[in-house]
Amino acid sequence: MRFELEIIKYVPPGDGFGYHGEKAVFVPETSPGDLVEVTVVREKKKFIIAALDKIITPATNRIDPSCPHYEDCGGCSLMHLSIEDQVELKQQMLKEVFNRYGFQITPEFVTSPATYQSRYRTKIKCQDGVVGFSAKNSHRVTPITGCRILSAGIMKELDRLSALGRSNCEFSLLQSRQNGELAVSVSENRRQVPLPGFPSSITEDYGFGPLKLKSSGFAQSNPFITKLIINALVEEVDQEQALCELYCGGGTFSLPLAGKVRKLTGIDISEASIRLAKENADLNQLDNTFFIAANLEKEMKLPKCDCFVADPPRKGLGQFLILQIGKSEADRFLYVSCNPATLARDAEILSQNFGFKLSGLTGYDMYCHSTHCEALAVFER
Repeated sequence: MRFELEIIKYVPPGDGFGYHGEKAVFVPETSPGDLVEVTVVREKKKFIIAALDKIITPATNRIDPSCPHYEDCGGCSLMHLSIEDQVELKQQMLKEVFNRYGFQITPEFVTSPATYQSRYRTKIKCQDGVVGFSAKNSHRVTPITGCRILSAGIMKELDRLSALGRSNCEFSLLQSRQNGELAVSVSENRRQVPLPGFPSSITEDYGFGPLKLKSSGFAQSNPFITKLIINALVEEVDQEQALCELYCGGGTFSLPLAGKVRKLTGIDISEASIRLAKENADLNQLDNTFFIAANLEKEMKLPKCDCFVADPPRKGLGQFLILQIGKSEADRFLYVSCNPATLARDAEILSQNFGFKLSGLTGYDMYCHSTHCEALAVFER
């Protein structure tokens, strides 16, 4: 079904919103003031999710997207807005999410120092010989020849990956901003394995020493913002503190923090990540780090510490882990999140049940031109 719609406001995570009859309609890539033609993607009793077909009358703040793939590619959704409007929108969305959980706070928001060619980690699909990203509202892969957000080094390798002749797989690419190294892995039998002809890891440096990262593991996508988050975390810790980092991965945050505190214990479910974290600690000659492979969402006694740091998956902290943090003697908690909704949910529990006060909230434009953002919440009790 297709119909015309006037967009009257934004709603989290940044979609345009209007009414069709008595039903609420959510449309990505639209702005308040747009008169649009849309197609129903999914319809429920009280709301409709729709896809944008045509701009009939554009909003005054709508701009022409700078990427030739914007209309088809599913990667970006805010390129019809200026960076200033994107940041203002994300800051407002972050504020509204926390307001819904009872926090009357206006977060700070940090713009990425680079808003184009800022993505140094990505996953590229290969379908029937076509290498690119998923198309909007589709499982079809659309070829990418001029992506504005991928690093120049990653863009140069897409033709080479296409020439391999593989099909129905996914490549994971990771480039070092420090030295340009590029690592690539490929999905095989539900596992990520190094792609022949490419390194399996890179060396990055966010200003605190060399850090080895693997394309098959987790790494932050925007090195410009990652460095700013690390700097903010380091400023929040004290050299006399014993620190415990949850979901530590290969040590992106652990290693800079370990150089500023008395003792750091890192915990992650991935044994491969823990091995990498230990390797990175040795690489930086740190003797005050301890890394443990364990499932944080099941029975596990957390070590005593003065401060927790966590960067969990999008689903946030599990109930058991929140209980463990709440029952601990730690008086500070630094919580990094890529999902403001689960961050705000966990913040409410920590505040109401365990005496943690939200003393600071900062959003970071980690994912330029998309509705997603990173956030750092500081808790004290």
